[in-house]
Amino acid sequence: MGSLTVYRAASDPINVYGGAGGNVAAIEDMETLEATIRLAADDVQQACGSIALALGQARGNLLLWLPPQKPWEVVEDLRNGWYTVNMHSIVTTLADTVRQARDQYEQAEADAIEALEGLDKSRFAVNGALKVLFLLNPFLAAGLNIDVLQFSALVNWISHGFHGESFNMGEYVRANHENIVMALGPMALLADQANGLSTEAVAEGLANLNNIAKYGDGLNTAVTAGTAACIRPVTNAEGLVRDLGVVAAPSGGESHIAITKLTDADGQVRWLVEIPGTRVTDFIPGENPADMHTNVQAITGDSNGIAVATVQAMVDAGIAPDEPVMLAGHSQGGIVAAGLAADPSFTEAFDVSAVLTAGSPVSLLTPAKTVQVLSLEHEEDFMPALSGGRNQAGRNQTTVTRKLTDASDPAVRDTINDDLPGHAVSAYADTAAIVDANTDNASLQEWKKAAEPFFDQDATAEQTIYTAERLPAVDPVEQESERLQQKQMPKLSPGIE
Repeated sequence: MGSLTVYRAASDPINVYGGAGGNVAAIEDMETLEATIRLAADDVQQACGSIALALGQARGNLLLWLPPQKPWEVVEDLRNGWYTVNMHSIVTTLADTVRQARDQYEQAEADAIEALEGLDKSRFAVNGALKVLFLLNPFLAAGLNIDVLQFSALVNWISHGFHGESFNMGEYVRANHENIVMALGPMALLADQANGLSTEAVAEGLANLNNIAKYGDGLNTAVTAGTAACIRPVTNAEGLVRDLGVVAAPSGGESHIAITKLTDADGQVRWLVEIPGTRVTDFIPGENPADMHTNVQAITGDSNGIAVATVQAMVDAGIAPDEPVMLAGHSQGGIVAAGLAADPSFTEAFDVSAVLTAGSPVSLLTPAKTVQVLSLEHEEDFMPALSGGRNQAGRNQTTVTRKLTDASDPAVRDTINDDLPGHAVSAYADTAAIVDANTDNASLQEWKKAAEPFFDQDATAEQTIYTAERLPAVDPVEQESERLQQKQMPKLSPGIE
């Protein structure tokens, strides 16, 4: 969890936990200090033993060389050397004191987590209810007048997602194809009667089966580069989040990925990769990979179309392995960004320094320790909670939470009334501005240290917007053959593709 500290900027409070200033980092530091002190105690003991042995062997000879005027004073000084063995006990006691302090920190952390467990109980209650719904979902789907396949997929995903288990839509359909068809058949006969399921909904469900057969796991994607344009570089977290809103196509529009090449006055090249949120709300894979199908996969760190497309765009842009990269994403884009930062093969292929996520469920993802991650979340936004728990709070994982009812700007408070309460990019940009204004939180400062090189106002910025498209699935052998023919496309781990 990490220490929870409230800060104010423009009269608006935020909560900060995790990161370099959190309890987890403090506990790690104390463990390291304790180990170092105990090693020092062993070194002192060994050194004192050597001194004592040498003194014992030389004592008689030394008496012959003592100045006659103060012989016993010198002997006494030598005898005191024997007492230095007590230093081992003193240093060991110091290590024990550090251990006690560490245990107190750990207990405080455990107490804080226990106090917050009540916040998560509703999630587990919902999970149990959803398992019951899963057994009855064909009938409930009929009553809700939505197609059975969509509802089955949604309930199955959520019930699995709360436990961090992966869910493959293609495998689900193949395993349940007969049951789905059997469920659709009787409902088609009863259409427009007691269950209220229309023949159109049944037809749509069958069409979805064909779509899944066409696109498979949805990982076969392609990207098309737009025209590169010189832009004014973003100079802080607020500007970056606002730019995510600019890069994104309108709802229902294309899937975009923006890659900006930053060149500073010394010729150092850095790259900023921006991944917007969900564009279409279909759980069934289609041509646009920025869909709910991708969310289903990405939330548990599984392979997904947007992650594959992002890697394709980065390779096409020519990002070198030694050139620093920062990833940023809103909603779905944040899940993908955090997932890439958690994939060892990706972080070996690219030098990722920092990640910024806004309104993204990322609690199941553990980034590489070399990557500083900042996650922005609003209490009114239910999206970040979809991964089923609080974010991890390692030294490199900082989370900022905010209650929008406390916002001083009426426009920010009004986002609570949106269809997706508190999820707007504009609201998250306002929260990012509070982060920018903070100057004393250790966790935020550590993230800023990693992110600031990408906020160089004097850098030359050239941005290319890529459009991602999902292609029909191909045979795995054929897909590998095509990969080998592409230019240096990194072979990523199963978590990405």
